[in-house]
Amino acid sequence: MNDSLGTPIEIGDLVVSTSSANGRAKFGRVEQGPHSLRMRVTASFHWGQREEGGPKRQAFGVNVIVLEKADGAIPEPLGELYG
Repeated sequence: MNDSLGTPIEIGDLVVSTSSANGRAKFGRVEQGPHSLRMRVTASFHWGQREEGGPKRQAFGVNVIVLEKADGAIPEPLGELYG
């Protein structure tokens, strides 16, 4: 599975998953679910307002970008933007 920029998504990666239709953004780490990769959401926002609640496991949204690989490396598409 690849993110929206073509970076492979792997266990331990830090990702942001967004939905423009409902104004939601979720940040979390990728982990193995029962049947596929999922994310352990550590922060969630709805139209810019932080949503309360503890960490939860959820599927990825439509738009996913890997912000940091599990080993701490910045994916190449983001590295090109921020040099």
